[in-house]
Amino acid sequence: MAKLEVHPLMRTIVEYPDADLPRLVYADWLDEQDDPKLAILAEAIRLEIERVSLPPGSPRFDELAARWHELFTRDRTALLPPLPKWAVASVTCERGLPQRLYCTLKRFAEGGARVLDFVPITAVHLAALPDHQAVDAGYAVPSFARPELRRVRKLSVMATLDAPAFVSLCESTAIANLRELEFDLRQLPNEAARVLVRSSERFSRLERLSINSTALVSRKSRTALLEAFGDRFRFKTHPT
Repeated sequence: MAKLEVHPLMRTIVEYPDADLPRLVYADWLDEQDDPKLAILAEAIRLEIERVSLPPGSPRFDELAARWHELFTRDRTALLPPLPKWAVASVTCERGLPQRLYCTLKRFAEGGARVLDFVPITAVHLAALPDHQAVDAGYAVPSFARPELRRVRKLSVMATLDAPAFVSLCESTAIANLRELEFDLRQLPNEAARVLVRSSERFSRLERLSINSTALVSRKSRTALLEAFGDRFRFKTHPT
């Protein structure tokens, strides 16, 4: 199954993640390989594409869900194209193929981002290290410099960041395609808020900036963010 990693059809799917046709053509190719495992993946792609196109309340939905569960029970590993072992349990799928990746900043910086070149990941959730403190921020610069980020539309950063880490994100050449950006922080340093405001024009395609914090943010910082991002900005304070 290693050949799937370099198949031109998968490359096309990665480049055009919103298009159904390349996925359906890929499913046809999988069937042509006369491999039971690949046939499972082909069927999963087709039924998932059909499922998301159904109108609300369609009786067909339950039928497709039951069939997918049957495939999952038969062989979960067959429902994924080849991935590194660590990534198998770190992705969730949409329309039959991996769509969201969960990993730490450390993993992403040290090569985990390469997964985005092999499967159509468009959402990345960067989690905190177990002992998350300044060590998280140390991986921010290499993480946000990864060219694979250009494929990402939704980026959630749960790791602890400092102001220089915000600078590394905002100055990255790979953020142009972000539609949603979310931070879950213990605090939002005023300097970091200023960095985001100063870089607001770089986020030209951003539709939503969400900041969840366990600490109060100064009124000045919140006002500046609202002025820079308008109704795209959401802030929520939650308890520790």
